[in-house]
Amino acid sequence: AYGFSKPGISKQSFTAAQLVKVSSPNNRVLQLLQFSDLHGAIETGSSFGTPLLVSNFAADRKAAATTITLSSGDNIGAAPQISSAFEEIPTIEAMNLMKVDASVFGNHEHDRNVAHLAKVIGASEFQWVTSNYSTLNGLESGTKAAKEYTIIERGGLKIGIVGANTSQTKEQVFPGNLMTPSGKEIVIDPSMDSVNKAIKAAKAAGADFVVALVHEGWTENLEGKAEGPLPAIAKEIQGAAIVFGAHSHL
Repeated sequence: AYGFSKPGISKQSFTAAQLVKVSSPNNRVLQLLQFSDLHGAIETGSSFGTPLLVSNFAADRKAAATTITLSSGDNIGAAPQISSAFEEIPTIEAMNLMKVDASVFGNHEHDRNVAHLAKVIGASEFQWVTSNYSTLNGLESGTKAAKEYTIIERGGLKIGIVGANTSQTKEQVFPGNLMTPSGKEIVIDPSMDSVNKAIKAAKAAGADFVVALVHEGWTENLEGKAEGPLPAIAKEIQGAAIVFGAHSHL
């Protein structure tokens, strides 16, 4: 019930010679660094904090040059004063230092109105992605804007990123927080149809493979089996090589 699955047993063993070939810089090996539900916990203490995340991620990148860094949402909101008192910008600046490449929106990204989220997008040096919003109107600042998908080119690879926020968001934020400047409400599709469409679009645009960032979680571990929305959602997603979850903190 603490979110840890029983360790699996590999059915195949590898020789040292085989592993050397796998890790060779001449091969197209990609390393993914992923986190979620940071909630502005940028101080080292009860949380890992910005200094350790920045330094550890830097060490990971040094070990594998072809690395991308991703977040599955809830980077801001429900945050300590060091972030929330300054409109969450300290957390975005911290994520820039972590060299995040892309993030999906979580429900807590909408704890304030769309105008605030546009300010957050403007401060971000990474790409915000969501594939299951009815509109992206208002989710832009200057030349920066949320996208239905993005493609990151790193080490000769083209990695497509798609994303989905939880459809529970409307019930978890203040009324009006999903209203765009044009007066239309952002409707979040609970199905993965739009995500699957974005996956196809990313591949058509040249992505070698696609990673799905989903702000949904699993709620309980029952004898090593994950129970909750995320496993079912993952089965609905067609064509993604990897699905990363979030939201439930497991």
